[in-house]
Amino acid sequence: MAPFVVPPFDVDAMLWQVETGMRYRMPGGYFIGPDRAGRPVFGPLPTTTATLLTQIQREGGPVEVSDPLRRTVLADLAHWRVTTVIVGPMPNADATVRFFERVLGRAPSEVGQVRWWPDVTGAS
Repeated sequence: MAPFVVPPFDVDAMLWQVETGMRYRMPGGYFIGPDRAGRPVFGPLPTTTATLLTQIQREGGPVEVSDPLRRTVLADLAHWRVTTVIVGPMPNADATVRFFERVLGRAPSEVGQVRWWPDVTGAS
């Protein structure tokens, strides 16, 4: 899930996915898909979560996670059918981890530089 694909030329997230044998889906990437009206658009449709992850990756810093924001992010994760959130080596990884700790209400598991939260569909 993170690093998130940040235009215009950041391919680290997609490279990570390829190196794992495409074992997981990503909510972002470089592709042409339909917008809400069916017209072609480059990349995924914007969401609150994608915007925040891109902002954190670029700028770091704390993000205030209100209850409405938390519900919005959890709805985005549910829409994307996310069951495990993964934060790998990336710029501002610690800020991204703090964001997901606030959203998911728990600390991640960790191996090396990779942190993850399984069973996010049951986040409370």
